[in-house]
Amino acid sequence: MSQVTQVVAYSRGRSRPFMTQDLNILRPAGKCTNTSAITSNIDTSMAVLTQLVAKPDQVDSVVDKFLATYQRDHEIWITLKHTDSPSKFTVFDAAGNGVHNADELLQSSPVTQSVKIMKSHSKVTIPNTEKTAGAPVGLVIFFKAKPGKADAVRELISTTIFSVIAEEEKTLLWFGLEYPDTPGLFGVLDFFTDEEGRRFHVAGKAVQAVLAVTDEVLAEPADFSEVDVVATKITVRV
Repeated sequence: MSQVTQVVAYSRGRSRPFMTQDLNILRPAGKCTNTSAITSNIDTSMAVLTQLVAKPDQVDSVVDKFLATYQRDHEIWITLKHTDSPSKFTVFDAAGNGVHNADELLQSSPVTQSVKIMKSHSKVTIPNTEKTAGAPVGLVIFFKAKPGKADAVRELISTTIFSVIAEEEKTLLWFGLEYPDTPGLFGVLDFFTDEEGRRFHVAGKAVQAVLAVTDEVLAEPADFSEVDVVATKITVRV
C-alpha cells in the first residue's frame, strides 16, 4: 500500500527565507478531511507552491469553491490563509498538477514555485472518520545554505532532522524540501496534532540540531513560521 498526501502551504516565491506571518484556520479542523493509512514516506517527489490573491469580494468563494476543487481533483494537500492579508491563500500541491482556472475569483495570476520533496514522513492513522486525519497546526521552516554548503544542509534535513521525527508522537506529517529554482534554498513543513506537539518539536532534538550547525552551514538563521491548517486531504492508493 502506498499513500500520497496533498498539502496547501504558505509560500512567497522569493529567493530568501520567509518572514514570520500568522495564519488562521478557515473552517473547523476535519470538515474537509479524508481517511488515510499509516505510512512512513509520501509517494511523490515534486510539488508546486502557489500563492493566490482573491478578489476582495470573492474571498468566501475561494474558500467554498476554489479550494473545494483541490479536494476533489488533487490527492495531496493542506490549505492555509494569511491573517494579516485576508485575501491571500497558498497551495502546496504535492501532486504537482498546478492550479485550476479560477480567474473570476482571483485578483491576479497565481504565483507558483516548484519544490523537490527530498524526504517525507507520516503517522496519520486509519480509520479516522470522526475527527481530522490531518494536523491542525504546523511550522513552515526555511534554510538558506552558505555557498558550498548545500550538501551539508541536505544532509541536515534528510538525515539528522528526519531521524528524530519518528520519535515525536504528535508530529503527524513532515516534508523535507529543496527549491531547485533557487540554489541553496531548502525548507521543512511540519504538521502536528495540537499546539503541545508543536511546542514540543520547537524545544526538541530537531531544532537543537539546526541551531548546532547554524553558524557553520547557514547563511542566516533558519526562518520559522507558525501556521494553522485550514484542511487536509490524504488519499490512499491500494
